[in-house]
Amino acid sequence: MGNKVEMVKEVQNKVNDLDVAQTRLEEVLEGLEATKVEGQQELAQLHEELAKVEQVKETSTEAQGVRDALKRIQELQSEIELQHGFNGAMDNKTHQVMLEEAESFYKVYNQLKLMYKPMLKATIADASMNSITEDIEQVQAVVSKANSLFSQAKSLLIDSGAIEASKASVRFPEGTSVHMNQRGLDIEELRDLQKVFTDLDRKLFQPVR
Repeated sequence: MGNKVEMVKEVQNKVNDLDVAQTRLEEVLEGLEATKVEGQQELAQLHEELAKVEQVKETSTEAQGVRDALKRIQELQSEIELQHGFNGAMDNKTHQVMLEEAESFYKVYNQLKLMYKPMLKATIADASMNSITEDIEQVQAVVSKANSLFSQAKSLLIDSGAIEASKASVRFPEGTSVHMNQRGLDIEELRDLQKVFTDLDRKLFQPVR
């Protein structure tokens, strides 16, 4: 009994670690996206100013005004080219950083998977008619949270452009490979046991009619 309780607690703690890693992934993406938005806004402002200066050039009746406009147009075109380069570099940086951060998440997830099966077996071995409902609720909480976090992390990677939605398997910078469409954790064996207990209870303890 103590062994099962300890294993359940360790798995729950690992799910908490996974939650922290997923939150970190969200925060990193938010920061990167904020920088990208600033870059896009800066580019839009430059294009807006360029349009105004070109209008001045077309409508100016003074030679100096035209010369000043032409000079500013050249400056703006250079700034726009630089901003385009910065924005493109930020896209690449976002992809790289997200893959690096996601690898930390999936390392924790893989650790959780290794811990989960022994915990499930210990829960099944220790289960009884009286405990099975509580056992399922406890393990289901772990499974639901872990699977949800996995799905959220995958969505973040897709939204950031770090991976394509159609990509089934991803190899991360440090070599961690993850099948993105994997089934996830489940409690089918525990539910099978619940059915056995339910049938047994019906046969042994329910009044015959």
